[in-house]
Amino acid sequence: MPDAWLVTEHPRPALEAILRAAGLEPVREHDCATAPALVLLDMAGLGEEAGCDALNALKPGCPVLVLAHEPAAPAVQRARALGARLLIEPVLLDEVYAAVVDMMGRSARPADGSPEGARSTSEVAAALLEPLADLAARLELLAQEGPPSRHLLEAAGRCEEISLLIGRLRRIGEPPRLRPTRIDLVPLVEGVLRRAESRGGVRYEVHADRQPAVHADARLLRAAIEDLADLAAQEAPEGASVRFTLDGDADGVAVRCTLPSPAGDGEWEPVGPAYPSLLGIASAHGGEVTLDRSGDALRLALLLPTTPS
Repeated sequence: MPDAWLVTEHPRPALEAILRAAGLEPVREHDCATAPALVLLDMAGLGEEAGCDALNALKPGCPVLVLAHEPAAPAVQRARALGARLLIEPVLLDEVYAAVVDMMGRSARPADGSPEGARSTSEVAAALLEPLADLAARLELLAQEGPPSRHLLEAAGRCEEISLLIGRLRRIGEPPRLRPTRIDLVPLVEGVLRRAESRGGVRYEVHADRQPAVHADARLLRAAIEDLADLAAQEAPEGASVRFTLDGDADGVAVRCTLPSPAGDGEWEPVGPAYPSLLGIASAHGGEVTLDRSGDALRLALLLPTTPS
């Protein structure tokens, strides 16, 4: 793997996992003789002087991605002058991943399609499970000590975000194993979207003229709806309304997602692991995913047979 220089004050396992999932090997020491394929500069807690020193040590033309809290800070201004790409915290891990693969000019998949790439992706996800479980346990203990603070709630939200990312990486790296059961689609979709809406960004509406049911793996179907919601949140304007339409017949069911798309007509290139995760879940059930951008709307659809083929 080519090297990526990760400049951060504290260990960031999630950022290291993102770099590896994008086909890069994170290193903490900069080798001035060999330019890294990418520099990820995490300004949180790094300090102005250290941030500027890191930027000054870069060779011209090196791609730089900066995570920053204060867009007006001198080090951030210096990064902007060097042509760095900026992400202002709070930022989703999927957004960081999407920015990395975009800067590397790669397909937005965390594996190269080969068996070795799939295993690497799965191993990265598995490596994150233990520290995530430890962090979740510590947060739970802190919550028992009294009313949760804003920082504790934010940490819990980040924990959930990392958990979603791990699930997506594992589904991409390993073929899903199905445990089909009969599922009423409406309550499942409504439950997933309520949780997604609580994270902010967009509003979700569910419309169904009937009560469609499907035989599918409940865990994977929830994950597929999470993927659809995440893709919609990436594309839709802040505060927009995203419409989920559910229907079905004897042959299968459809979950159709329609959202405003300011970019207008043209091919849409999904970014991040949510889309390949969605494709994998659909394929495992013998279904498919369709997408269409026309006019001022983007339409995504998850089509599944009534019973997995």
